[in-house]
Amino acid sequence: MEKYTGAFLSILSIILLTYLTSKAQVNLEGKWTGQLRQHIMGSFTDSPYQLQINQLGDSLYGIAHIEASEFLSVYAEMAFTGRIKGNKVYITENKFLEGTDLNDAVGWCIKELTLTHIKSEKGYRLKGNWEGYANNNGKACKPGILYLDKLSANFTGYIQDSLSKKMLGAEVYVLNLTEKEKTAALETYQGEGIFNFYADTANWYQILVKAEGYHYKIHRFKPEQEGAVDTLLLSPLQGGDLLAFGNVRFMQSTPYLVKDSETILQRLKTFLKENKSINIEISGHTSNEGDPDKNKQLSLERAETIANFLIQEGIEANRITTLGFGEERPIASNASLSGRKRNRRVEFRVIIE
Repeated sequence: MEKYTGAFLSILSIILLTYLTSKAQVNLEGKWTGQLRQHIMGSFTDSPYQLQINQLGDSLYGIAHIEASEFLSVYAEMAFTGRIKGNKVYITENKFLEGTDLNDAVGWCIKELTLTHIKSEKGYRLKGNWEGYANNNGKACKPGILYLDKLSANFTGYIQDSLSKKMLGAEVYVLNLTEKEKTAALETYQGEGIFNFYADTANWYQILVKAEGYHYKIHRFKPEQEGAVDTLLLSPLQGGDLLAFGNVRFMQSTPYLVKDSETILQRLKTFLKENKSINIEISGHTSNEGDPDKNKQLSLERAETIANFLIQEGIEANRITTLGFGEERPIASNASLSGRKRNRRVEFRVIIE
């Protein structure tokens, strides 16, 4: 039995090693277009150049298309293979496929490209150098430089009122979750409600949408294709609505905030400053452990702690009401640890005068 177990583990290790070594560092699949500098008729010319890349792990293959210049209908297509190593990309054209016939004195350059994969304003760029030889006589071509761009998936979003379906003016903030960086800060206009940004299909994104008079909207997604479109519905603020900003935490059995809760309260402060017609009710709640009267007092003190924080941050005191309900309004069973944890909470409720 041990022999078979060992053999199985060895096979599993080989499969895992094969997967890890074949997993590509970057996704280059698709069309890349740009300019290649080449020597024609005694001078360097920037010529339109394009790679249609297919990818299998770290291996590449596809078709290269080059034109003598953007003003001449003279072109050639070559098959190529390549590989990726980190952010370096190596492409070798290895077969002339078709193109404009040139005389014996002039040949198309069969090229080797050494490129670096970098971000650009609207997607990604391959940039580097090339060298090669003429397909008609095998002589070395004068080397040159080139760049190629690929627009990543263009995500288009529409911001709508969830009830009236009217298009809304809003602020839109985009975070690249995969690469942990801010991608864009955008704005939509009343009656139009449209925004777009360039997003790579390999990455996850989070969109935060904010509009006066509406609940915040958070949308997480991974674009599956170029030209992805989605409609984000914002819910109008109504009296009695609960505001979801996260769970504010306190030190055990005290009204003192845990440090990381201040991030949640900063979001609440920003929301109140952006929605000056909105007042809020802050209510504290506990589980049923301990003395009910003490729990009720503690829940009120916790609500007042948050109110004091907001007032110190510039929110008018008359916009805030504090209540303490103790264990009177559970949202889960107090018979379990998880239920008691859910019941220990602070709620923020909209008040519209």
